[in-house]
Amino acid sequence: MFTFSQFSKLTAAAATKFSNLSRLGKVGVVTAAATTGIATNFVVHQKRQTVKGTDEFAEHTREQLKKHWVSGMHEPFITKDKKAIELFRQNFPELSHLLPNNVEEFQNSLAEKTPVQIRPIEECPVSTAELEKTNTILSVGGPPALILAAAEAMDGNQDVIYACNNNWQIAYGSAFHVEEDGDAEAPTGLKPRDFIMDQIRLFFKRKSYEEIEKTGLYPWRTLDVIGFLKHPEEWLSALSVAIKFEKKKSMGPEFRKAEVDKVSEQCVFNEQLFNKLNEEMGGKLLLSGRGGLVIARNEQEIADLEAQKKNLEKEGRTFSDVSPDDLMKKYGFAIKGQAFKVKDHDAVLAGNYKKSLSKYIQEKGGKVFEGTLETIYTNPKKEGGIAKFRTPNGDVKYIPFKRGLLSLGNQAIIASNGKSLFNRIQATGSSGRALVFTPKNTTLPRVGVYGGTNHVTLLSEKPVPVNRNGKEMDVHVLGFTAGAAVTPANRGKGAGNHDGTISVGLVSSVKDTLGIKDRLGAEANDRGNGIEMEILAVKGCNRVIGENGQTTYIKINNGLTAQVTPGGGGITRAPDALNTDPNLKSRVLKKPRPSVR
Repeated sequence: MFTFSQFSKLTAAAATKFSNLSRLGKVGVVTAAATTGIATNFVVHQKRQTVKGTDEFAEHTREQLKKHWVSGMHEPFITKDKKAIELFRQNFPELSHLLPNNVEEFQNSLAEKTPVQIRPIEECPVSTAELEKTNTILSVGGPPALILAAAEAMDGNQDVIYACNNNWQIAYGSAFHVEEDGDAEAPTGLKPRDFIMDQIRLFFKRKSYEEIEKTGLYPWRTLDVIGFLKHPEEWLSALSVAIKFEKKKSMGPEFRKAEVDKVSEQCVFNEQLFNKLNEEMGGKLLLSGRGGLVIARNEQEIADLEAQKKNLEKEGRTFSDVSPDDLMKKYGFAIKGQAFKVKDHDAVLAGNYKKSLSKYIQEKGGKVFEGTLETIYTNPKKEGGIAKFRTPNGDVKYIPFKRGLLSLGNQAIIASNGKSLFNRIQATGSSGRALVFTPKNTTLPRVGVYGGTNHVTLLSEKPVPVNRNGKEMDVHVLGFTAGAAVTPANRGKGAGNHDGTISVGLVSSVKDTLGIKDRLGAEANDRGNGIEMEILAVKGCNRVIGENGQTTYIKINNGLTAQVTPGGGGITRAPDALNTDPNLKSRVLKKPRPSVR
């Protein structure tokens, strides 16, 4: 931990060093004075930061403000309230895996794993004779690999294997919001140089935690400067991503339009595939209820809504107005906001979709097993290869395959020349889980954006009746995520840390929108809705970003493809994986079924 005394000594040393510039005249004196003044202002501002809330998360925030006052990157919060944990695990067992048992377990799950090695087939220690006969499709890792395996199984292919380890990172961070449109899923148009200038302006015009706590408004893009200073080994990779991304963002409006149009077209297919899989699985893939409620809290967000409407209309999507009265009739309470619109096509994946899809693959004759991929032996001029896995009990398993897909998140892939196949950084959001208690005859929107980038989803399919402090209420599970703190791809033990300003703003926005008393201390926020919240966890949500700013697929050989740098679209863009086999893509939707609304 970087302590106050250490920072004071560093500042004093810097001031002394800069004072020597006085020998150069007025320029030296001004430079020394300015540097000392800026450093002093920063220290005073950061040491005064606090929140006024009275709940457990607010107390955690106050502790983290003292511990990480320089970086602002807070450690994960997981409630210690045994009654809340018991209520969650007993009543929502299908979502139990979404809450880590403790902070250490969570941090370890996100820490970068040993890179996967791509080695020549000649180095394989087992016989390669099976390679000539196998037709196995091997799909390894996250949602794209899982969706590809499920699509193959749906197509009648029984020679498909889905493999993953128990480190299902996306479960801890995702809000499971599926929003299949180019406006939401296309890579950002913000140039890296503009992002850096924004960060410089933010440094000199910092928002206080108390202001964020009160308004729910915060800068949703930030930079983990201290994180990069701690990990100089990540500088070259980050610089490469920034330079190449800047070049692409400078290619003009026509390039941007083509980029969005391509993503929009892909999203139409992705929505159809999700709908068809959901129907094949008896409605177990997607939660009931469609339509994402998007809320504007001020004039700027109202203007953003209108711009979003124009973009969605160009894609042939519906983005319709909805009145506060209509929302009151539908949900039974007053939702705070200045303007409201609904995206009809938005959906939410079931929180246990990994388990459901794995079961579906097996029912169709495919195989599923748990193991960590270590090495792939392959010939770049031929199809397929042999994959080496380490099972949970330490055994080694070799699997020959004809075609394969790797979707490994932040895990590096090292080519036979010893170099990584791709450069990456991370855009770390803040993500949380909470129990929300509502009066009878009151419910919550299935999915929405509560201003800014505050994505909020109702993860429980049905409410559970409970007696809370003598009142008959319904309890639900809420997921929420927001923001993007640009961090190194490998942060070591701090892999689950999150930007405190984003987290406080996110939680504050959720409580403010729903009218929950004691929104981190803002009791005036209680609008008589009778809704209460117990926060279970708030933690970092890591999204791997590359030079394209979105999910990208690269060929390792004719039969092996790797999905790299998913860029936050790991769930919504998962069906992109079917582009690795255009024949499969055309077959599974040969007779597309209508969307389930």
